[in-house]
Amino acid sequence: YDIAFGWRDVAAECAFMLDQYRMARGREARSTVELACGPGQHARLFAARNLRSVGVELNNDMVAYAQSQPGGNDPDISWFLADMRDFTLPEPVDLACCLMDSLSHLLTLDDLLRNLAATARNLTEGGLYVLEQSHPRDAFASAEGGMENEWEAEDESGEVVVHTTWGEPEDAFDFTTQVGLLTVTMRATRDAEAIFWRQEIIPSRLWLAGEMEAIVRASGQWHLRERFGAMDSAVPWQSDLPAWRMVTVLERK
Repeated sequence: YDIAFGWRDVAAECAFMLDQYRMARGREARSTVELACGPGQHARLFAARNLRSVGVELNNDMVAYAQSQPGGNDPDISWFLADMRDFTLPEPVDLACCLMDSLSHLLTLDDLLRNLAATARNLTEGGLYVLEQSHPRDAFASAEGGMENEWEAEDESGEVVVHTTWGEPEDAFDFTTQVGLLTVTMRATRDAEAIFWRQEIIPSRLWLAGEMEAIVRASGQWHLRERFGAMDSAVPWQSDLPAWRMVTVLERK
């Protein structure tokens, strides 16, 4: 998983989120929570920068893996095995994030409203919630500039290569619920010899920009502060490239 998504610039993404908080509140964030954190790359980096950091994840194996990684046992980090729709932290934090389209695992309106309510409960007054989702353009096969659904990545040694396929043309999609059954395949080789293969069918909800804004307003707990086309303040929110993600910055009322 870490190899497959090793192309992400985690340091730059953390800097982007901290900059958003600084501009909104006029001070540095002191604490963060990464929801559906997976291997907790962002949570670990926040802790390395001396912020009180929390990773919330539903998968016990992934939490164990995150703890085993560099910085996973940093004194400033804690891990919670919990559902991002219903969690309670020991103390509220300044900044929350849900990245890599993890919000697509929330399949219903009720799921999303519960997540927004739970996150608001666990943020300090005026705290920010950064959501990174797929760009709506990715939903349309005919659109140019969508995110590639197949790629290869190497580990630092160059010996291990992970080939990832994120969705197949024949995957089912229910247009009434906007939920698809996404076929995700990861295949790893070392020196061209197969060492790992895994395939999962993952239910995934397509959340569009307009309905996200309506749901945020309906929740009554958030102000939509800003939108960007990437985890980069220089990339504007727009239909065309260079925008390739839907990044929403919410501010708790």
